Amino acid sequence: MTHNILLVGRSCNEGLEGLFIEAFKALGNKILCLGYQELLPIKNNLLKLLTRQSLVRNTYIRELIISTSSALKKYNEHILTLADKYDIDIIFIIKGEAVSIETIKLLATEFANSALIYLNPDDPRYVRTLSYIYMLHEFTIYTPCKKCMHFMRKFSNKVYHLPFAVSHQKLLYPRTPDKRGKFILLIGSLYPNRLRIIKKILKKFGKKVPVAVAGPFWNYVFLRKKYQGIYGKKYANITNLALITLNIHHTNDIGFKANMRLYEIPGMGGFEITDNYDIVKEYYD
Repeated sequence: MTHNILLVGRSCNEGLEGLFIEAFKALGNKILCLGYQELLPIKNNLLKLLTRQSLVRNTYIRELIISTSSALKKYNEHILTLADKYDIDIIFIIKGEAVSIETIKLLATEFANSALIYLNPDDPRYVRTLSYIYMLHEFTIYTPCKKCMHFMRKFSNKVYHLPFAVSHQKLLYPRTPDKRGKFILLIGSLYPNRLRIIKKILKKFGKKVPVAVAGPFWNYVFLRKKYQGIYGKKYANITNLALITLNIHHTNDIGFKANMRLYEIPGMGGFEITDNYDIVKEYYD
């Protein structure tokens, strides 16, 4: 049985949204996707980050930004219009930082015949500013954070654990063994704990072992190799070429959940070194 699915997220062209679109299509479903990043008239990456962080960190600031941004108001209008026009069976919201509380309420009341599903991939971050809002309405909640479920179930009985997973058929690309490089790769956005690790490696090995980073906002750090916004085959090829790929979790994830890269790196043939042992051992022997 196929479904008409409306996927609402940050972007329809990359990241977790892109992987879900591929997976849903592979099952024969029809997908409509709406991403607010494509609507925002902001070209500067730093401004994009500041806007995104403002949307997720405080509920009142979030509602203020949405109400004063013509692009985000249009985004919220599009959600309701598409859901109504295309006879949508499933409305699937990922993170939902640009969806207003008014839109959430309208979805819950006017689209009762559609399955309303919410996933915040960043739980336990933003549980109280984002996930909490959806728990008060007619949504089924999925979270990668098993330990967050106790808090969430105080408000909703439709909460389920959904750890990340990847299809190695999608991620594993052919590699010539003798082309593996001699550099250490760190994948992920610039965060203080990741920067500390990079500094320690550089102090220990200097120029003997080159270090590369792949992810947003590293352009403000002096390193020879930097890759911005890599996805798909390019992401896999760089991981294949690295001698070691470091996966350093966000500090708020430690002891709560594994990130997507835990599965992506070995799925792409990379040699992964990671932290967050108590969570990792739940999924790897």
